[in-house]
Amino acid sequence: MSYSVYISTDNLVIVKGKSNQKRIVVQSYSLLPLPEGAVINGMVINEEIVREKLIQARSEGILPRKNVRLVFDRSSILIKMLRVPEMSHLQVLNFLENTFSTASNVREKLLYDYTLIEMEKTKGEGNLILGTAIEKSFIEEYIRLFSGAGIKLSSISIALNSIIQYQKTFNPGRRKTYILLFITGENVFLVMFCNGYYNISNRYRLNSKKGSPQSLMELNHILSSIIQFNKAQKENLDIEYVAISGLQNNENYYYGELSTLLNIKVIPLTAGPELVMSRELTENMDNMMNNFIAIANLIE
Repeated sequence: MSYSVYISTDNLVIVKGKSNQKRIVVQSYSLLPLPEGAVINGMVINEEIVREKLIQARSEGILPRKNVRLVFDRSSILIKMLRVPEMSHLQVLNFLENTFSTASNVREKLLYDYTLIEMEKTKGEGNLILGTAIEKSFIEEYIRLFSGAGIKLSSISIALNSIIQYQKTFNPGRRKTYILLFITGENVFLVMFCNGYYNISNRYRLNSKKGSPQSLMELNHILSSIIQFNKAQKENLDIEYVAISGLQNNENYYYGELSTLLNIKVIPLTAGPELVMSRELTENMDNMMNNFIAIANLIE
């Protein structure tokens, strides 16, 4: 059994469950609200408050001392799609170090990782990977934060990797081209898949009041720009739908409005048959899907 923790702008999200190649079984789901300003853009500003929440979760039996998987997101993470020949794990990491060498000259020491997106289809083409780089100090901050609460992390992942792993494992958008939009506070994280494979991702910040017509038009502008970008690509694959996670009750009218404005189906992000849980948790499904990243992080 694993415990997934996602530190969002608004909440400490904790999901207990397990996964295999066929399903994710969720046993419990908890939200511990964070005060405004405690976490900004994935960066823990007030470590003391977040640490107190972690200690609270442990004392209430929501979190154990180990087997805890952390997932986070922040704009400073470097990512790049690359084709690489067949090589060992260490060779890929060395390749990434050379690839991100310019960034490493102006940043603190970087750590590198990658996700396999697609095996080569044509001999000599190489495997398609998503390479990532992040400052080592950021990872050390998270380890120190949890250690201070008496919790040992078993893994640390970025949100994009968890989203990609979920799509690869369960393939809910098999052979489809679609957009996933994750909204947390004023932050918007957009991920597009083409023909079922990860294509691009971008981050945005909303300036208008949530639930307002102005905020709706900001989302329309974001999605319109990606749709136009996609039309200019050589693959010429039409976007079939947009699935959104994170809209609040007073924003539910956005789905219909955006569908009309974009002439594309815009729907809430929902779970498929691969997500198994109790009836009580199912009744809270809308709230859980607003924190889909924490659920996806259960995939090992």
